[in-house]
Amino acid sequence: MAAPSVTAATILIVDDEETNLYALRLILESKGYRCLEASSGPEAIQIAAAATPEVVLLDIHMPEMDGYEVCRRLKADARTESIPIIFLTARYRDHDEIARGLDAGAHDYVTKPFSAPELLARIGVMVRIQRAEAEARRASMTDSLTGLHNRRFLHQRLEEEMARSRRHASPPFLPSRHSRHRASPLSHFPTFPAIAPPRFLAFLPFPPSHLVNK
Repeated sequence: MAAPSVTAATILIVDDEETNLYALRLILESKGYRCLEASSGPEAIQIAAAATPEVVLLDIHMPEMDGYEVCRRLKADARTESIPIIFLTARYRDHDEIARGLDAGAHDYVTKPFSAPELLARIGVMVRIQRAEAEARRASMTDSLTGLHNRRFLHQRLEEEMARSRRHASPPFLPSRHSRHRASPLSHFPTFPAIAPPRFLAFLPFPPSHLVNK
C-alpha cells in the first residue's frame, strides 16, 4: 500500500523578513502544503498553540524574541511540545549555533539560501515522523479491546486542562464530544475521584467532588 501523502500537512513559517516568508510559501504551496505565517516570535507561539501545525520552520535571528526562545517556549507548552521544529539559519559553518538550536529542542535545520529540494525533503521527513508519533500516542491512549479511551488519556487530558486553567485563572472544563458547549472534563467518568492518583487531586483548586457531574 502506498504511503500517505505528506503534502496536505500544515506548516507554520516563522521569519521576520517578508521576502523569506513569500519564497518559502511559494515553494511549499507549489507542493500542496498548507501554510501559516508569523513574522515574530510571540505571533508564532500564539499561532502554533491555536492551529497545531505539523511542522514549524523557524528563523533563528529575529528581533524581540529569537528562534531559540521561541523553540524553548513551544517545547515547554503541552499543546505544542510534539511539533517538529526546523531551524532556518544563514550561518552554515557556525556549528555552535546549530548545536544551540538542537539543544533548545529543534529537530533539524536548513541553511539560507536554501535548496528547495532539500527543504522539501526535510519537511517531508518531519511530517512523517510527527504523524507516526501522533498515531503512537493515540494508540497508547486507547484500550485495544474496547477501542475506548483509557486511563492514560484521562490523565493527560486532566493535566492539559489544569494547565489551561492555571494560564487563564479559570475553572477547569473540557469540551464534550457530544456537544458544542463546554462541559465537565470528566462527564464521561463519574467515578473519577475514586480512580484518580493523589498527585492529581492534590493540585486541584477545588474539592474533587466538583469534578463529577450530578
